[in-house]
Amino acid sequence: MEWQLPVQKLEVGSIYIASPWLRESKNDIKSNPMSALSYIGSQFRLPSLSILFPPLPIVEYNPTSGRLVIDISETSLACTKLAAFQETILQSIFFHQSAWFGTDYSIEEIRSKYTPIYKDNRLILHCPITTYSGSHGAPIYVNGAWDSSYSHLKPGSRIRVAVKLHGISYLYNKPNHINLLAEVPQPPLAATWNGKTRIQHKIMGMIIQP
Repeated sequence: MEWQLPVQKLEVGSIYIASPWLRESKNDIKSNPMSALSYIGSQFRLPSLSILFPPLPIVEYNPTSGRLVIDISETSLACTKLAAFQETILQSIFFHQSAWFGTDYSIEEIRSKYTPIYKDNRLILHCPITTYSGSHGAPIYVNGAWDSSYSHLKPGSRIRVAVKLHGISYLYNKPNHINLLAEVPQPPLAATWNGKTRIQHKIMGMIIQP
């Protein structure tokens, strides 16, 4: 079982942002670097960060792209916490970028290249019908039973969602390959962080309110 932290109880100062070069397995080396997120409270510690939101209205859902937008304006506390959470992330990236990537982006550049999970009082999530591995997406509890149909995700429907925040993903430019046909082949350039970041997340489950 994985603990879900109610967003009302979230303390931004208790969120720990790890170095993107701390990998759990050798397979992680093949993917973009990612700063894992954990939660260190005064009385407990969570190795990963999963947030549970109260019932809130759906603004839109696009089954093709998997984009799910939820209006959270009716809970101002959640808005304040998510805004603070994102700003903390951006400031951390700005502060550590030189040591992590050898870059020198301004805070404005980092902010403009960040894909937000929260904007204008709205929670913006990725909710695919099927995952990259081919399995079905997050389960939905509706009308007293678990369902696999995403037809319930309609504008105006109230939904309670649990979201696991895996970490901060840093997008890399692909390195150039050696041109063997050139008279003087140039060595390939190393992959570099292009300044783009996003919160890698997964919806663990959804409850549609009657």
